[in-house]
Amino acid sequence: MPHFKYLGEPNHSFVETMGKTIELHISQQDGSKVVLISSNPDGFQFNEHLDHDFLDTRALRIMRSDPRFEEVAG
Repeated sequence: MPHFKYLGEPNHSFVETMGKTIELHISQQDGSKVVLISSNPDGFQFNEHLDHDFLDTRALRIMRSDPRFEEVAG
């Protein structure tokens, strides 16, 4: 089963400071969304493993193409 870790928000030239990333919304094939909520009050941390098994084909495609995430061995 594919697992991912959070690498942080990419830098944007138009954003001066980034806030905490508390929730991640990942779209599913059926149109629903998986909502991952950080257990840390400071939000998701760099290299934090996401506690979810991604099996949906659309979610996997999104996660693999998003620079905020890296696929890791389960």
